[in-house]
Amino acid sequence: MPEAAQRTVCALILEDSDADYELIVHELRRWGFFVRGHRVQTEEDYRRLLELPPDIILMDYLLGAGFDALRGLEILRESGLDIPAIVLTGMVREETIVECMKRGAADYLLKDRLIRLGPAVSRALEDSELRRQKRAAEATLRKANERFQDLVETTGVIPWELDAVTWRFTYVGPHAASLLGYPVEEWRQEGFWDAHIRMDDPQDLTPLRQSADGCLGDHDFTCSMASRNGATVHLHCVVKTAACDAGANVLRGCMMNITELKKAQESLARRAEELSASNAELRQFASVASHDLKEPLRMVSFYTQLLAKRYKGKLDSDADEFIGYAVEGATRMGDLIKNLLDYSRVSAVKREVAPTDCEAVFGKSMENLRLALGECGAAVTHDPLPEVVADASQLGQVLQNLVANAIKYRCKDRPPRVHVSVREEPAQWVFSVKDNGIGIEPEYFETIFLIFHQLHSREKYDGTGVGLAICRRIVERHHGRIWVESEPGEGATFCFTIPRNHHDEE
Repeated sequence: MPEAAQRTVCALILEDSDADYELIVHELRRWGFFVRGHRVQTEEDYRRLLELPPDIILMDYLLGAGFDALRGLEILRESGLDIPAIVLTGMVREETIVECMKRGAADYLLKDRLIRLGPAVSRALEDSELRRQKRAAEATLRKANERFQDLVETTGVIPWELDAVTWRFTYVGPHAASLLGYPVEEWRQEGFWDAHIRMDDPQDLTPLRQSADGCLGDHDFTCSMASRNGATVHLHCVVKTAACDAGANVLRGCMMNITELKKAQESLARRAEELSASNAELRQFASVASHDLKEPLRMVSFYTQLLAKRYKGKLDSDADEFIGYAVEGATRMGDLIKNLLDYSRVSAVKREVAPTDCEAVFGKSMENLRLALGECGAAVTHDPLPEVVADASQLGQVLQNLVANAIKYRCKDRPPRVHVSVREEPAQWVFSVKDNGIGIEPEYFETIFLIFHQLHSREKYDGTGVGLAICRRIVERHHGRIWVESEPGEGATFCFTIPRNHHDEE
């Protein structure tokens, strides 16, 4: 039986037997698959659900009503979709197996040997992913080739030949004249190279000037030329051969115009620098704005609370209601400013990465939550926690936020129970914080980590929607990842990873 780490898989299960369907789902779950799928019994439903499409298809060989695995495989092939399909059956006939495989089945399993289902599904999904990656790589390669061809056709590639002794062009392609404005005859004049070509790195010429024996291999370099109209043209030169022709050492190669590429690279470098500066300014702004807003907000909060205390019941009911709104708004604004400042500090403050005792960090985090845990009768347990390389303060904040999140979204009919565990893997530590709370719908698994995103109204659950966003930002700064596994009403398990090897901050 595999480890308990789950992998979500969207499956179409073609099965007309309730018992067999439950057995298939049970076996997939036993092998660590979180099944998000559909049961199919008719060809109409099958065609409709193929449009989604699923990750894998599991087919009972015989379904009745003229619909079976062979028909399902035929429809899948006609659709042009590359979805692995595994045929499940209670009978063994060689010709049936051969026919299924000929029609594209990824595997063929007997129902009384479903112990092989988990490995078969894993293998089929892996093969499907490899095919997808291959198609993506081929598409990327085709696109790159098309772009390169467009570049060659747009800019023109100029072949040339150079005497390695006199350093004089003996041949240059006709496109050189239109690109740079110098007639071909002028290119062939003695001293043209030294007069017009400027190397990006003069050392790149050393192998060329030492090639008198004709043994130079492939070589490339970049240079620039001032065209006749004064514009600078950047060139990438490739030397393909060094040959001896009639006693003369000759270099042969080509040059291509990379001026636009050079400009794009310089622009990208400037944009990266500007973006870095802008991010620094935004962090500074968030910090300064948060600090500067605190004092006037404190005044607003103080005087609205004073109004509420002094004039409650002395004015009409509308006035009491409006003052209550003002007090509530000022309090919420204070919480937002504090959380915004906390969020901005995650990146603004340099990580103090060092060997960290997670037991001590966890203990301190739970001490910070002691009052909240006591008020709701929560029980927090944990497995032995290791020493990891991390920022102790930020790791503690992640654990504290996740436990606080668990007790906030607890079920009303039972006290919160939270368990923290850690699994060691070759390249990382995998932390898990499991609770028995209200759970989360799968469609919200990603959005809950966005800043200021809350699934529930403030009237039902208080908060600002920053806690999980801070967790994700801290984990990503440690070069890890964070995710959630949950079913509504069955609690949630938040998982995050910390690499075993320290990475310097980018």
